[in-house]
Amino acid sequence: MKDRIILYLDKSFFYSGLFFTGYMLFSAFHAQDIAFYQSMFILGIFILSGLLAIREGIKKEKFRHGFALWLRLIPIMVISVFAVLSTVYLSIHAPRLDQIQPYITDLDLWIGWFLVISMILLCWIHWGAALAIIIGISTIYFFWGHHLSPPLGHAKLPIKFVMSYMGMNTTGGIFWMVSVAADQIYFLVLFASLLLGAGILPLVMEVGKWAGNHIKGGAAFPAIIGSSMVGSVMGQAVSNVMLTGQLTIPMMKKKGFHPSFAGAIEATASSCGQFMPPIMGESAFIIAAFLNISYISVAMSALPAALLYVIGITIAILLGTRLRGFGYLNEAVEWGAIYNLLPAFLVSFVTVLTLLLYYISPGICGIIGSITIPLMFFFRSKKYIPSLKTFLDAIQNGFEIVTVLCLLLIAIGPVAQMATTTNVAGALGLSLSRILPETPFFLLFICMLVALIVGMGLPTPACYLMTALFLLPFLAEYGFKGLQIHFFIFYFAVFSALTPPVAVAALAGSRIAGARFLDVCVETWKIVGPTCTIGYALVYNKVLIEFPKISLAMGYWFWVVVLLMIVSSIALYGFFLRKLNILERMIAGGCYMAGFIYMVTHSPMAAAIFYGGSALIFIWIIVTHLREKARWANKVGGRN
Repeated sequence: MKDRIILYLDKSFFYSGLFFTGYMLFSAFHAQDIAFYQSMFILGIFILSGLLAIREGIKKEKFRHGFALWLRLIPIMVISVFAVLSTVYLSIHAPRLDQIQPYITDLDLWIGWFLVISMILLCWIHWGAALAIIIGISTIYFFWGHHLSPPLGHAKLPIKFVMSYMGMNTTGGIFWMVSVAADQIYFLVLFASLLLGAGILPLVMEVGKWAGNHIKGGAAFPAIIGSSMVGSVMGQAVSNVMLTGQLTIPMMKKKGFHPSFAGAIEATASSCGQFMPPIMGESAFIIAAFLNISYISVAMSALPAALLYVIGITIAILLGTRLRGFGYLNEAVEWGAIYNLLPAFLVSFVTVLTLLLYYISPGICGIIGSITIPLMFFFRSKKYIPSLKTFLDAIQNGFEIVTVLCLLLIAIGPVAQMATTTNVAGALGLSLSRILPETPFFLLFICMLVALIVGMGLPTPACYLMTALFLLPFLAEYGFKGLQIHFFIFYFAVFSALTPPVAVAALAGSRIAGARFLDVCVETWKIVGPTCTIGYALVYNKVLIEFPKISLAMGYWFWVVVLLMIVSSIALYGFFLRKLNILERMIAGGCYMAGFIYMVTHSPMAAAIFYGGSALIFIWIIVTHLREKARWANKVGGRN
């Protein structure tokens, strides 16, 4: 019975997704009333998320009797029906509601309650309790926050006024990010899913094997290369770990990697996808909406930081593998897969990237990119053409990913609306200004901690948005503005997936690796810790976010950050060519501190200490390493 119901729901979800995507395609090329179009988009997402919630509820339930099944299903079905019916009402009455806002009727008010509550509960089902509770508290504050004492209390607002701005019009609330979800994210995410269905994962695994065969500690390279490339089109850390980790972690364990080290490598590599264009999760789209600039401008500006992150974790992983004495991967590379799959990937990827660079709508770019994928099948040998079932499964997976991502954007809209309308961020900033010292670096450090704490259990876009909404007005008073501070918050929002006690990416890696969660967290932060430098580098050295404009200053500070990550990793692992003693590690750590101060203050004295100390420690390690090798060679020669 259970399997039959799941099959029926799978088909219902798939065909509903196809119908909804067809409507979105029609809307992309035919002008429609914006209020009706956005209402229909929310309706489609609620229908799909409701079907998905019912299906996942059945999958998780281990019932013996039909009664237990229905006991679980009925609440989910009621939530889904209320969400859909209230959105149908909203779609029908959207023009009227826009005209009369905020003076809605009593019936509109009741429908609004059904809409908001069912949306929060759907968010609970798909994104967990933490996010739903935050949205719920924000909603309560919006309606009744005037009962609080200053400075947190806001001016009294009529209930109907608040409900109008919560979603019973198409200009705010749940509609706050709908245009971003519908016009930019929807088809770009489907394009990414089709790429996966077309064979990008086998491709990047083979490329990773090739690299691993030429570098010591090479068993880590399928994870580094594979997870980074797959992540660039998936944009989600946990999903990326679950997808690529099934292949990379067993390969590393087979070559002798400790399970905790293998899990940490996969978790840190998979997090890279949220920095890498073209998808970058959803946060880049939100940043673009915040600053009223094009998405591609945000994506291109993020590229140096993404490359620095990959370089940073690669340095740390190489030191960790050399410390443990791992050799080359020595795995056979299937060159046929590379020859057949690489051209198709490059054509589709470059097509989308080129169109984005010409400021074509991301939605249109995703549509065109999706069309190129099956066309490239004609240029492959039959062995590497995915089966119809595989391709349809990729479409189904794409519908699932885009449904929950768009639901997230719809759900966090009321939080943004509340913060804007009540000016709670301004009140919070005023309170903080009385408590915190007016030291720019200290304020950034507090912002980093807030992002890491808020992100525990929250998806990255929600973590970024919550932190940005409440701290940006405060930080702006101290001169932190523009893309730099947005990237700073976004950067550490991504890190929250690796931060204990939740660390969802590390948790996923530990489950696949069969390692203790805390052990994976420790190894994760030894790998990723040095890359924290990048977030501060972006704030204090604006040239690092000016790509595609390239300058000598950009190259110089890029190199400084790389050198900082090298000395930091050496200090953490206690290894470079040989094991280091505690004094040598402390000197390397001191060099890092001097370099960090130089990066932040541009102090000539700090620069001299950094460069001089780094040169001395490297020379000392190299000379003593060569002496040890010579002494060992003489000892071996004497025995012979």
